[in-house]
Amino acid sequence: MIGEVWLCSGQSNMEMPVKGFRGQPVKGSCDVIATASPSDNIRMVTLKINSSQTLLDDCVATPWMESTPTNVADFSATAYFFAGYLRKVLNVPIGVICSSWGGSKIESWIHKEVYTEKFPEISLSVLTKDPKDIARPKNEPTLLYNAMIHPIKQFTIKGTIWYQGESNLNNPQVYKRLFPAMVESWRKEWNQGEFPFYYVQIAPYDYGQKNADNTEAAEIRQVQLECLKEIPNAGMVVTADIGNRTCVHPSDKESVGKRLALWALAKTYQRSGTPYSGPLYKSFVIDKEKIIVEFDYAEMGMTSYDREIVGFEIAGKDGVYYPAKAVLFDNKTKVVLTSEQVPEPVGVKYGFRNYQPLNLFSNFGLPASPFVAK
Repeated sequence: MIGEVWLCSGQSNMEMPVKGFRGQPVKGSCDVIATASPSDNIRMVTLKINSSQTLLDDCVATPWMESTPTNVADFSATAYFFAGYLRKVLNVPIGVICSSWGGSKIESWIHKEVYTEKFPEISLSVLTKDPKDIARPKNEPTLLYNAMIHPIKQFTIKGTIWYQGESNLNNPQVYKRLFPAMVESWRKEWNQGEFPFYYVQIAPYDYGQKNADNTEAAEIRQVQLECLKEIPNAGMVVTADIGNRTCVHPSDKESVGKRLALWALAKTYQRSGTPYSGPLYKSFVIDKEKIIVEFDYAEMGMTSYDREIVGFEIAGKDGVYYPAKAVLFDNKTKVVLTSEQVPEPVGVKYGFRNYQPLNLFSNFGLPASPFVAK
């Protein structure tokens, strides 16, 4: 077959199969599994989870699998929905290679040369340890890259989709440096130029049922948003509307896959006119007691579907944030924020918590990204 091949990588939200994890369903999985057919012209490969202290030239993986109920049930839901949307629009065969490991940190997906050149403060002592002493290889630098990325670097791909970040909540500023470095390294290894790299901003989740108002996950989302300006030829899918408070694996993987595909269709396949991004924070101005927020990708206006807009907070010079009343303004392309508790605002947040469902969308139904700005 001749078609388009995409690499799909990350941690458990990429790994999560169409059949779901036990007690953690994927929305719409029954219909997708039941109607799967080889005539769908989707082909799938899954790499077996593995780690190595040295670079490997080979890996263990499934053969290229056809789209059948059994094969689809066991394959990455995000990757499969992404492939299905591309296949429907482009009308060519789509191949997807899933190389992911649940709970893995970004450090493990990065070539050791990146550490020696740019991150000497990160120890590579794991490379000389007795393998029996490595309890969690998915958390150690470079071990997954060696076994699950390096062996496939000579396979031509169109681009990469990436869903990871939940395991790096402890140090968002390091993540901000590691993520662009990883992308740059992969592109160097493939030697195909700056191939497209589309990634998923992690979804709302309370990380233990008592931490919904904490901000560890919000800080990773902010870093992921900022990395859009750091990584050339990249795109970010927002999941602010589809999180699950008590499960880190949102069930709506179809929306994630479709939103990734929209980036690919618009930017990689140059399908002019295709919407691909929800509103992204651009700037704000202060007008006495008001903050007026402007967004990119809001030219056609924004909507909350007749509900009160939730999730905005503003702060004064004391740095204390209070919930803000949000009203759409200027043909619904901007948001005006006010709060009786903040007569002289200087900063704004939107959805800046571990878990907070949000409801601000573009005119095409794509959600606005959470952010913080001062």
